[in-house]
Amino acid sequence: MPTYGPYTRTERPGEMLVAGSTTNSSGDEVPGFMLASLPGRVFRLRFDGYKVLADFEDTLSDEEKIILARTTDSFFTGLDALRTKRFGEIDQRTSDLIDEGFTFDGKVFSASINAQSNWHWVLSFANNNWLSFPVTISTKNHGEYILDNAADVDSFIQNGFSQIKGHLDSGRVLKKSITDAADEDAIKGDR
Repeated sequence: MPTYGPYTRTERPGEMLVAGSTTNSSGDEVPGFMLASLPGRVFRLRFDGYKVLADFEDTLSDEEKIILARTTDSFFTGLDALRTKRFGEIDQRTSDLIDEGFTFDGKVFSASINAQSNWHWVLSFANNNWLSFPVTISTKNHGEYILDNAADVDSFIQNGFSQIKGHLDSGRVLKKSITDAADEDAIKGDR
């Protein structure tokens, strides 16, 4: 299991944890700052990319929120914490860019996971001669676009996936530079 900071990331959703113990039933380590700041509270940890999210069984009081905020702010310091924060920002920005869609022939098309699956099927059907041309597809703003033949489908798919890959590659390059950075100034930056 990959380790991020003082806790262990699991590959499954978090489990209910009772503050006061240092591991859950699977032996995964619980962040000590969570245990110390709100003893006796029941919470669940989830991992979303590089973020650790805590869901509490009950609503936190304003005082508990302040205590937890102070504790987590003091816990997440140093270069590793800054790297983790920047990785999360890069992941979010990459996701936002992909969500904006891709441009082909002056029109914008969805690049959501669902749309990517649909484009894959269109390509597969075109390659197997299972489509009758022309094929009408939807733009992101609910307009229509016509693909006249299998070559159009191939060009459309190649263009879309190259734009998505460009966003992913850009994020990967930024993460590599952050991983290799030796000081705080080198880690900070725009994306």
